[in-house]
Amino acid sequence: MDPSLATGPSSDGTETRSSATPSESVVGAGEAGKKRPPATESQARVPLALGWRRQTCIRSIAASGVRGDVVYYAPCGKKLSTYAEVLRYLMKRPCGSITRDNFSFSSKLIVGEFLMPKEKEDGEKTVVKVSEEMIAEEVNRLVSLKPQPRNGERKHREKLPPPVEPRAVTPEEVVENHIEVEESPLEVYDDEDKIKWSREPIDDLLLTEIRPVPDLPRVENLRLNGAGFADALMVHEFVNNFSRVLEIDPSSLPSIGAFCAGLVGDVAHFEKVLQLTRSLFRLALEYPGLPNGKRGRTRLGQTVSELGVTEQNYSELMRIFLSTRDSHGKKLSCLLAERSFAELSGEEKASILAFLCNELLCCPNVVKEIDRNLEEVGRLKGDRWMRDGKARALRVVQRKKQKAERGVHCSDTDGQAHDDRPSSRNSEASDASRPATPIPTTRDRRLTPGLGQCEILTVEEENMSPEQLEVLIDSLNSEAEHLKEKINELSTKVRSFPLGCDRYHRQYWQLPGVPSILVESVESSGLCNPACNTEETCSKDPPDLTAPSFLHPDVLACVEDLVDDVVTGRPHTERRKRKRFRRMDNAYKRGWWSVDTR
Repeated sequence: MDPSLATGPSSDGTETRSSATPSESVVGAGEAGKKRPPATESQARVPLALGWRRQTCIRSIAASGVRGDVVYYAPCGKKLSTYAEVLRYLMKRPCGSITRDNFSFSSKLIVGEFLMPKEKEDGEKTVVKVSEEMIAEEVNRLVSLKPQPRNGERKHREKLPPPVEPRAVTPEEVVENHIEVEESPLEVYDDEDKIKWSREPIDDLLLTEIRPVPDLPRVENLRLNGAGFADALMVHEFVNNFSRVLEIDPSSLPSIGAFCAGLVGDVAHFEKVLQLTRSLFRLALEYPGLPNGKRGRTRLGQTVSELGVTEQNYSELMRIFLSTRDSHGKKLSCLLAERSFAELSGEEKASILAFLCNELLCCPNVVKEIDRNLEEVGRLKGDRWMRDGKARALRVVQRKKQKAERGVHCSDTDGQAHDDRPSSRNSEASDASRPATPIPTTRDRRLTPGLGQCEILTVEEENMSPEQLEVLIDSLNSEAEHLKEKINELSTKVRSFPLGCDRYHRQYWQLPGVPSILVESVESSGLCNPACNTEETCSKDPPDLTAPSFLHPDVLACVEDLVDDVVTGRPHTERRKRKRFRRMDNAYKRGWWSVDTR
């Protein structure tokens, strides 16, 4: 939709039209294309009678009128130089029957005070206050000096209809205009404000003219909400990265699709999920384990070592373990008070498994594995740096040798071409005065500052031909690329690689256990981040709809769109003229998407 039109003063005192505002809900479609009539002299004198001051700083006076800058001074002394400042002042301090139509920043309107710069006899510049009568007389004098129009132009002006005198404003219209100023944003801005707003950073959700984001496919067959799938992803990545130190058979681990299906109760994959749950729980009982005393015993006073973890009692033992942890663990233990683990919903199962994985992060074997990966990554980075530095040093030597060979070849061809010509006395003198400086091929790099040990070349490497150096450089580059792949493989075990976010605050993730790039919505990524939390980012939006059980995000977004269409179609919303009911579209707030990288 085209931006709303607004009027503002130009540099020459005439009223111009601008086409940009910082808000997208400026005026209605019916009023956007209408130009306000300029304020008449009688309308402009209404604020002056109530204590306002209108001051014009004159730059020049011509037959067309005064050219200069117009400012208003409120009764409190505040200086207002634009329509936007006037409207903001009227919104904060309503002044009875004064509206925007009583103000004009056109310098051609002879109303108020006039200031004219003048130079004294001694060369000092001063400002002289001029009355309205003197300005009017000067304009009339300049108009009389203009050449008279021709007969055709005079007849054309005589045929023009007389200007329509604006009608008086009724009290009802004054109240209506006051309400409109309060409820709708400012609709008039000048060039200075537009330049200021264009330089300020703005959230992409507030932009009006932006290119649409391409539609991404949803994760197929996903029956978990955003937070549940995030917990399932974390458990899946944790188990795959540390299965060796946790002594879990990698062949028994389900894929991410089978794992999510088993969490929601799929019979074909539910047994693998229960087997993984019992394995993680046994490891959590070893470390950090249960505390001593009554908190680590059953109601009959038995310890876990006396009972053992079986298919029948693992839910009760898990409840005891969770109740001895922090507040989040106690909250999860309440879920197992009346139901077994198999009877919980998929999101609740994923939350409990994620809590067990967080507890296992303090396991000595996991900590040693993380430290070993970090040390290995540091060592591999050093090896790669050494090979890159050696390749750079060899490349420099290769270029020097190639340049030297090209120079020798050119000198030989030039000498053969000039052998038949007689040598002049000047050329002999110049050759004699030019010193013979051989090209340095070797030097002691150990004494050269700024070079690392990797850039020190051996005698054999410096004596190689350019072709042999090219082969050696290619082998070093291939080894560096192989080391880079190892570094990336080890780095994924200790940290994730976020690829960034889009205007809807959706996070893009690249995980080693998932073949495609996953896109996470604010439903799960903004729980603890106020920068992308819908309660903070979209605090002025209407409340979202919730479902008692899992509902596809696209279906829920479609229902919200229908509700928003019904709400925005009510009569009481027409006065506010809001073009966008929600800051963030409903289709981008929930769920997960996938981007195929194949």
